[in-house]
Amino acid sequence: MKQGTYICSHDWWDAEDNWYLIEGTWYYERNYPEMPDNMTLQSIELIDQDKGSPDISNLIDENGDVWDAIAYDGITGDARYEDYRDYDKDDL
Repeated sequence: MKQGTYICSHDWWDAEDNWYLIEGTWYYERNYPEMPDNMTLQSIELIDQDKGSPDISNLIDENGDVWDAIAYDGITGDARYEDYRDYDKDDL
């Protein structure tokens, strides 16, 4: 993986088996060879949910249960790299 920002989706279910689709924004950083690489969860956003499922906005903040579950999952297989650098393509 390249060092930088990745966005990926995460499935989460509440205690009543209601499904939620959460999008996580991660920062991946390579470390020294003798130390593990670092993945830091930067933000999460609710993308989709089952019809009639309860509002979980209070669980999405950095101290919430959903945040903890997503942080435990790590970067998933559908992650896409986001290049936010501000440069002119002529400079490449």
